[in-house]
Amino acid sequence: MLKAVSDANRLLILGLLAERPRTGEELSGLIGVRPPTVSHHLKRLAQAGLVDFEADQYYRVYSLRPESLRQLARAFDRRTLSRQAQRPSAETF
Repeated sequence: MLKAVSDANRLLILGLLAERPRTGEELSGLIGVRPPTVSHHLKRLAQAGLVDFEADQYYRVYSLRPESLRQLARAFDRRTLSRQAQRPSAETF
């Protein structure tokens, strides 16, 4: 999940979807990248479980998955990070 949000364009997409659901075409115009690139980013975000979509005629309308975002926020919780720092493992790096 963290890898999915490590890209600046994906963070922009998440921010725009936090405002309201949007189509890939709309997102493309708002962040200034070509539709195939937005589609790639949306696919990664969907694979990570952060966004979902519904078909609406010829378009897909993307929206955030709130529970997944809560899980992401918990991953960045200060206490969680502190516990990870106290017991680093080979997987951490």
